[in-house]
Amino acid sequence: MKKSFKITLVVISIIIGIILLDTAQAILFNNSPIIKVTKTYSSFHKKDVGILVETDIYSGITQRTYFKWETNTLPIKENTEGLKDAYDKVNEYFGNENVDRSNLGGYSKDEENNQVIVALVNNSKEKQEEFIRQTNINSRYIKFIQGGPYSVSQIDVYLLKSEVHNSNKFNDYYNNNGRTIYLAGNIDEFYIINGSIWALKDFILNVNQTFDRSIEEITNKLENKDILSDGGTIIYKSKEKDITMVVCNTLDKNKDIFIGDYSMKFDNESMCN
Repeated sequence: MKKSFKITLVVISIIIGIILLDTAQAILFNNSPIIKVTKTYSSFHKKDVGILVETDIYSGITQRTYFKWETNTLPIKENTEGLKDAYDKVNEYFGNENVDRSNLGGYSKDEENNQVIVALVNNSKEKQEEFIRQTNINSRYIKFIQGGPYSVSQIDVYLLKSEVHNSNKFNDYYNNNGRTIYLAGNIDEFYIINGSIWALKDFILNVNQTFDRSIEEITNKLENKDILSDGGTIIYKSKEKDITMVVCNTLDKNKDIFIGDYSMKFDNESMCN
């Protein structure tokens, strides 16, 4: 009986030791845990879930390894309000024309982990502290990642498709000076990846360039399939990315944009009128 008990203790000790070693190497070296289950949230966001730690991976790059309980130490209401306050302050800072934007890459909200992801071109400790100081944000809600400088070749695009939808319907997505972007009924969101992860409307608003330049950077990643005779409407497609973009340019000065998957067809009655 004593021998059996000793063997059990040895086995338990070995298991605990393996878990602690795995946890230590993950935290100390910002690695994924070896003992893990991988959860996939999108084509660019995965999470390796270990016994004591989790690792967020964006576009194949490990961004942060942390203990599971780190994002659950505050009451739900406080987490929600704190995240909203942080996101609002980051949004205001990025949109301030008087701010030096040379070190700003981009930002996005990670609601699951109660964080705003902020990309800095110079992602040093000093620049992170400077950002926190200038924005007056609770640092627990901010995760810094390396960002920029970017080129068009580094940009990628991704459609998040809905499982329940009406594919024949177009939804208003974003309006800018009388121009409207419409998403097909089977599309939940259009993402741009350039070191950071942007929803399309955030990309247009916060990358410090014009509406037309933002759209041009996206269409440069697609193929020019057809130019219509209505004044210059262009249909862009990419089978690989499962995307169709109709960029209107009619004689009546309609410059709306329609976005859907690769199967989307141009419709004279519902588009560019």
